[in-house]
Amino acid sequence: MKINTFTISLPLSLVCLITCAPYSLPEPKAYSAKEPALTLYLQSQDLYQLAEYPDALLKIDSAITINQNFAQFFELKGDILRKLNQVEPALRAYQTAILQRSNNTRAYINIADLYHQQNHFRESIRYYRKALTLDTTLIPVYLEITRNYISLKEWEIALNILEDYRRQSLVSGRPPGTEYYFLKGKSCFYQKNYQMAIQELLQYRHEKQPNREVLALLGRSYFALNNFEGGLKYFNKLIRMDAVHGEWYYYRGIYFYQVNNLEDSMNQLQMALEIDSTLYNCHYYLGKIYEQRGDDKKAVEEFRLYRESMRQLKDLGTGQDEIRDLEGFEEDQY
Repeated sequence: MKINTFTISLPLSLVCLITCAPYSLPEPKAYSAKEPALTLYLQSQDLYQLAEYPDALLKIDSAITINQNFAQFFELKGDILRKLNQVEPALRAYQTAILQRSNNTRAYINIADLYHQQNHFRESIRYYRKALTLDTTLIPVYLEITRNYISLKEWEIALNILEDYRRQSLVSGRPPGTEYYFLKGKSCFYQKNYQMAIQELLQYRHEKQPNREVLALLGRSYFALNNFEGGLKYFNKLIRMDAVHGEWYYYRGIYFYQVNNLEDSMNQLQMALEIDSTLYNCHYYLGKIYEQRGDDKKAVEEFRLYRESMRQLKDLGTGQDEIRDLEGFEEDQY
């Protein structure tokens, strides 16, 4: 008869376990103060990746309670608080991360991002520059600094920073990214260097769909150069993308006025005002149309609306020529 060795060995094993001294068993693992904190940190990371931000915050706070000497803990806390739209606590968390580890470039960049979102542009620039000082390979940071200077309307400095970006990109063996052309074109536009703005913006390459701001800047630049035909196609594209934005109809109205199609010009300008009554420049061109049609009463009314609203005008190209035309027409009425 075949003997089942497993049946015999099992009781013997149980006897051995019972009779052996307890000190022969492996001792329970002793955790240092750091290890449970690290476990909580890893659990918080997992919850953060799952977008379970309140639970992630509880875990990381527990980790920090155990050990307050790890920059990564405070950096993760800042990330979680950003997702919870708690900006000031997030800033404090990132600042603490920097105190724990002064070369924490990611924390500097996160602080700079938050300051930019809050329109604290100079503070944003300061922290981006600190990150660049720590790591000169962070070449895209130059673009973020440029955005801040553009927000401050300091166009010349923005262009200088863009030149630094271009030079560093070429040194690293990479051509400037497409965002470079957008930012440079925008800066040139606001410096009224419209030809250069067009040259740069035409080099911008979008991946999925056209950038509306790029199209608008191109259209406005062509109009500023009196190339109304060149600019019209961009406003037509914008209308196809967003048919309820009054400004695009305003520029179409200017185009039709320039080609002496007064009926279509009037329709476009009235459409613009229906969508956005603050597009006061429309009143100027409507006044010009009524003037050309010999309807002086309506022309005076449109010019009156235009003049009264001049202090509230959006930047739609109102120039001294328009003001002189208006003054000349009104003088003729008296």
